[in-house]
Amino acid sequence: TSLGEYMLSLTPDSAQVHNSLASALQSQGKLDEAITHYRKALQVRPHDALVYNDLGAALLAKKDVNEAIACYRKAVNLLPDFAEAYYNLANALQAQGDSNQAIYNLRKAINFKPDYADAHNNLGILLSKQGRFDEAIIHFQKAARLKSDNAQIHANLGDALQLKGRLDEAANHYRNALRLKPDDADICIKLGVTLEALRKPCEAISLYRQAMSLKPDWPLPLNGLAWILATYPDPNVRDAKQAIELAERAAAMTNHQDAIILNTLAAAYAAAGRFSEATATVQKALDIAKASRNDQLADFIRRQLEMYKQGKFIKQ
Repeated sequence: TSLGEYMLSLTPDSAQVHNSLASALQSQGKLDEAITHYRKALQVRPHDALVYNDLGAALLAKKDVNEAIACYRKAVNLLPDFAEAYYNLANALQAQGDSNQAIYNLRKAINFKPDYADAHNNLGILLSKQGRFDEAIIHFQKAARLKSDNAQIHANLGDALQLKGRLDEAANHYRNALRLKPDDADICIKLGVTLEALRKPCEAISLYRQAMSLKPDWPLPLNGLAWILATYPDPNVRDAKQAIELAERAAAMTNHQDAIILNTLAAAYAAAGRFSEATATVQKALDIAKASRNDQLADFIRRQLEMYKQGKFIKQ
C-alpha cells in the first residue's frame, strides 16, 4: 500500500490528497489513474481551477484534446487571471489546429503575466507560421530577454530575423543559441547559412563541418559545404574535387532524388570542368523540381543548365 493510498483510507474525501496522488501518478506516466484521482478531487472541490488545469494536462498527455480544452476553459472561467491555464489552453487549441484561438489565449496569458517567457516564445512561433514576422520578433525578443539562457528561443528569434533579411542580428542570436547548445547540428546549419549569405564563407565552412561531425549521416551540411567549395569565387576557398566527393555522398544519401543536392553536384562537376556530367545531373535536378511543381527552384536550375551547356561554371 502506498502512502497516498494509506492517506486516502484515512481521509477518503480529501481533495488535496486526491490531487497530490494524481500528480504523483501523472509524473510516473500512470495517466488513467491520475485522471481518476483528479476527477475525485473535483467531486469534493468542484470549483478548484488548479485541479481543472492539472486534469487538462493529464488529458492532453493522453491525446484527449477536446476534454483537455474543456478543462482549461473551466479553469479560466473559475479563475479569470490564471495565466498558466490560458497558456495550456493555447497549446491544446494549437494541437487541435486552431491557431487563431491559440494566439488569442496566449495574448490573454501575457496580459495577466507580462514576464511569461514561454508564452511570448510560443506566440512568436504561431505568428511566424502566419508570416507575421515583425510581431513575432517582438515576442521572441521579450522571451530572449526573460530567458537569456534558452538556446531554442535564441534560435527562434534568429529564424524570424533571417526571414526578414536582418542577417547580422540573426547571426548574433544563432551564435547565442550555439554557445548555449554547442552540440545542436541544426543551429550550426542555420548559422552557417546566415554567414554564407553575409559573405563569410570560411566561418560557414567551419560550421558545416561541425554539423557534419555531429550528424554524419545528414546530407544537409554536406550539401552546404559542397556548394561553397564548388561556387565560391575565391580560388583559395574553392575546391572542386572535395565538393564532388561531398555532393556525391549527399546525393547517395537521398537516392539521387533531391533536386537541390543534384544541383549542387552539377555545380561541383562544372567547377571541375566535367560539363557533360554537370549537364546530365542538372537536367535530372530540373526534372525533379518540375515534377514537384517547385517553379522557383526549376527556374534557378534552368539557368544553371544553360551555363553548363555553354561550358561555364557558377561563381557566387
